[in-house]
Amino acid sequence: MKQLSITHLLSEHRETEKFLRILEELFEAPLPWTAERVEAYERVRRFFDREVLCHIRKEDEALFPVLEEFLPRDVGPLAVLRGEHAEISTNYALMHHAGEALRRGLQKPQAAADFQLYGRKLALLIHDHIYKEDRVLYPMVARFLSEEQDRSILQHMEGIVPLDSRVATR
Repeated sequence: MKQLSITHLLSEHRETEKFLRILEELFEAPLPWTAERVEAYERVRRFFDREVLCHIRKEDEALFPVLEEFLPRDVGPLAVLRGEHAEISTNYALMHHAGEALRRGLQKPQAAADFQLYGRKLALLIHDHIYKEDRVLYPMVARFLSEEQDRSILQHMEGIVPLDSRVATR
């Protein structure tokens, strides 16, 4: 049986990897950032704000609670992946803070150093996280979930929209 919820998440992983390549190119950007570099940063920032943070919510709110029927919440893969979600969010916020300073033209060496430090940590975390999910968690999910559970998870995930989209639709 093909797991539609996992196919959905895997597709989001592939898209995230494309944006990680753009982010990694920004680490080499000399000061001052050019208009082209600022636009690349804006594309990455918008993607992370809308898609990556939403992806994390899909797993935390739709997938992981169902998996808790089969796996413990506080130890093992779910605990590790939830911890990584928190680390990803923290490093993104720190990188974003430095990136915003660079975007606004505050071309200070410390902002560039912070952007590189937290951005590199973020990229490494996400690459490692995706690897674990793609090769360990998702194949395990296929053994546990029934078709009905899978459809329910996918439906729940489709209802989770980026936070800024909820504000815009009001």
